[in-house]
Amino acid sequence: MRIMYIMLNKISIFVIGIAMTLSPVAYGDESALLEKSRQLTANYATQLQAALKETMATGGPVAAIGVCADLAPQI
Repeated sequence: MRIMYIMLNKISIFVIGIAMTLSPVAYGDESALLEKSRQLTANYATQLQAALKETMATGGPVAAIGVCADLAPQI
């Protein structure tokens, strides 16, 4: 669980960083950009967490590593 938590945090920070580099003009102002980055991060975390839980239940922690390696970039 700790590895999954650390990976989600690192990925979330990455997604927020990407979203913050987008032009604020495209989203109106910085508050709109921040809200958009929060939505993207929440959606990403929800999808990844669901995939990790399912894989952990069926294949264990070793199989879950593959989710982070293969599925996370696709999400």
